[in-house]
Amino acid sequence: MATTAPAEPRSAARRDADGSISRFIRHHFRHFNAATLVDAADAYRAHLDGGGKMFMTIAGAMSTAELGLSLAEMIRRDKVQAITCTGANLEEDI
Repeated sequence: MATTAPAEPRSAARRDADGSISRFIRHHFRHFNAATLVDAADAYRAHLDGGGKMFMTIAGAMSTAELGLSLAEMIRRDKVQAITCTGANLEEDI
């Protein structure tokens, strides 16, 4: 019986410097204030690539946004080194 390799995790595209998420943002976020997301993402990547560290500040209840899903991945990939947050986030999601 032939065996198949396990499927890659959904976050595999993020490993590629120009992965599907980057391509999606560059294609769909081109106008007005949305274009600043591309600028911010490029600056964030350049900051981390240059050895910079990220200190994230968050406030308000974020459980409905499932913040823990994306934030945990960012921590595992060394994209966030420190966090300060309100008690609501500590209690609900982080």
